Parts: sequence; structure tokens; C-alpha cells
Amino acid sequence: MIPPAAAHADASGLLGGLSAFQASAGALLAVVVLMILTGRLVPRSVLRDTRRDSSARETQLQKQADAWRDAYELAVQGRKTADEHMAELLDAARTTRQVIEALPQAAGRAGPGKTDRAERKVRHDTPVD
Repeated sequence: MIPPAAAHADASGLLGGLSAFQASAGALLAVVVLMILTGRLVPRSVLRDTRRDSSARETQLQKQADAWRDAYELAVQGRKTADEHMAELLDAARTTRQVIEALPQAAGRAGPGKTDRAERKVRHDTPVD
């Protein structure tokens, strides 16, 4: 078994004559310098600025998302209104077609040589009373 004093003397021999405290302080300094150089350790002001920029970007993205959602809802509402108008126009077109198809039948019932008001409006050859 190695006595404790001998173990301590052996460890200082590995550290080049430095005490354990001096070696650990040097190692800590080396780790801190390495972290600064790699960007893992930054000043508090840089961290605060980065967080503020991130928060501002998040707010901006949220506003943009809200604007897109509003635009989508407006487009959906516009499409719904257009569909309603199209249904009304189709109904009016059906009614108009039925009226136009009924005109020749109405003209045939008026008798020979007689014209009714609707036919005179269509032909524009005689004034309507």
C-alpha cells in the first residue's frame, strides 16, 4: 500500500511541479477561454440583446400569422358571398330562360295578325300602349 504522502508527491510530479489548486485553476481558465472562443460563453448584455431580438422576431411572426389568418377568413367569406351570388344568378337565368321559351307559345295564342304587349316589346316595331 502507498502511503498518502507518497501519493500526493506522485500527483505533483505529473502536474509538472504545480500544486493541485494551481493546476485546477489553470484548467478552469483554459476551459473558460475555450468556451469564449467557441461562442458558448457570452457576456450577459449579448445574451440579453439576443433574447430581446428573439422576442421581437416572435412578436413580428405572430403579427404576420394573424394577418394571414385574417386574410384567409376574409377570402373564405368572399368565396361564400360569391357562391351565394352565383346561386341567385343561376336562379335568375333559369327564370329568364323559362320566360323566353314561353314567349313563342304566348305569341301563338294571340291569334293570327294579333300581337300582344310582350311580343311588341321584343320586336320593337310598334310602340307599347
